[in-house]
Amino acid sequence: MKYKVLLTFVVTLALRVDAWTWLWWSSSGGGGEKGSVSEALCPEPQDILPCICTNASLSSMKMDCSEILDEYELMNVFSAFFPVTEFNELVIANNDYLITLPNGVFNDVSFRTISIHGGVLEVIEEAALTSSFTTAQYLMFHQNKISDFPFHVLSSFTDLKSLSLADNNLQELPDLSSATLEHLYLDNNPLEQVAATTFANTPALSVIYLQETRLQEIVPGTFSGLPNLEMVYLFRNYLTEVPEGAVEFPDVDGSVFLSLNNISTVAPNAFTGMTGGKVEVQYNNLSELPEEVWRPLLEEGVNISPYGNPLVCGCDIAWLLNSSFIGQIEPMLTTCENGDKLALLDPEDYADC
Repeated sequence: MKYKVLLTFVVTLALRVDAWTWLWWSSSGGGGEKGSVSEALCPEPQDILPCICTNASLSSMKMDCSEILDEYELMNVFSAFFPVTEFNELVIANNDYLITLPNGVFNDVSFRTISIHGGVLEVIEEAALTSSFTTAQYLMFHQNKISDFPFHVLSSFTDLKSLSLADNNLQELPDLSSATLEHLYLDNNPLEQVAATTFANTPALSVIYLQETRLQEIVPGTFSGLPNLEMVYLFRNYLTEVPEGAVEFPDVDGSVFLSLNNISTVAPNAFTGMTGGKVEVQYNNLSELPEEVWRPLLEEGVNISPYGNPLVCGCDIAWLLNSSFIGQIEPMLTTCENGDKLALLDPEDYADC
């Protein structure tokens, strides 16, 4: 009996290898029916139910496991025979059952993109993503209930470009380490604070999303020393002031988004290294636009959005009305506390300032 089982396995394997060879030959110009050969690259459909494997080519192979019932069923799927173990994408969307992504869940199958979103996932265990350490470029775990993520393994991903953990339940953020990570989405998590050393070992970071994370302060140095930084999103938080050294750009057209906070004070040199770009501070509690704070930025071509603030429009804005910078602050939208538009103020009224 055991010899019959062994013979069956060998014949099946031989057929799969033959299919692989035929695909390579046909894609190299040898002709043939590509459709049936392409299907041979997926596991047998009944072996991976309820997951579905699809592909148009070897480089676009996709596993959709959105109908999975729990982590045990997911592990069982990836214990099946996979003729090809390197996939372009894994999708588990809007799943109401998968709570934990356990260690070794994908066996030796790897992915370029892992997208598990819109579900109830709470925990990603330390070795859950090991098989994709050398292949993953995009990890997308947004809109779940994640409270436990193995941040310390980020340095093991050798080509990771983007990590999204937005709309989850993360309550703390340790120091991160990644030589390749460019985009980081942490918005809408109850973090409350971010330490000055959090991003110190992420030199490739260019865009950081921290809006709606209940931040109460920007610790000077948090956004410094990042040679590729371009955008920092901090709107809809609980910030009351922006200190000196809040955000440092590497001489680029940087952008900082700080609208819808409770900011009443912005320190001189809060934003440095900007050679263009914009600073959005609309809908805060700013009452003045001091020259020492904003003139250096305007001189570098930075656009400011101060509308929606209770500006008193006293002598603090006289310098602005008598300059060529007025067009850089959206003067038709920006109004004084009494409703007067900055664009319509008469500089002569400030002659005695």
